[in-house]
Amino acid sequence: MNNRDLIEEKLYREQIVLAPILRRFFAINIDLLLVSFIFQMFFWNDLKSISGDTQAVVQFVSGYSLHLLLFMFVYEWLMTYAYGATLGKIVCKIRVVSIALLDHPAIVAAFLRALLKMLQFFIIPPLFCLVFFTFLRQGLHDWLAKSIVIKNA
Repeated sequence: MNNRDLIEEKLYREQIVLAPILRRFFAINIDLLLVSFIFQMFFWNDLKSISGDTQAVVQFVSGYSLHLLLFMFVYEWLMTYAYGATLGKIVCKIRVVSIALLDHPAIVAAFLRALLKMLQFFIIPPLFCLVFFTFLRQGLHDWLAKSIVIKNA
């Protein structure tokens, strides 16, 4: 038996179903909206003072884009480590599990997954298309972190 067969058997035995791609898409968008909303509330006074000046808003956003990226990374990392899911995934009834344990990823795996997801999201977005072509619907971030996204039972 090869590794693929062993994983397939393990998922079947535990009655685990991979998360549909559409749910993953909605979860990512919910998380983006949530993080953007929190970020906007945090900087509300600054944004309010420059709301009429488009160039000032663009400068503000570009100046704080690293902060936003860092916030998104920490949110993804800690939520995945603690709960196996971000709020978007919880709403969509999906979660991230380690392939080896079928439980939420360890702290290092969650860190690696979140880091790669942010890099992939902002630097090479087409890599997300890997979920359409891989056996376990894994993106690069899932494949390297040895995790999968499943439907909640």
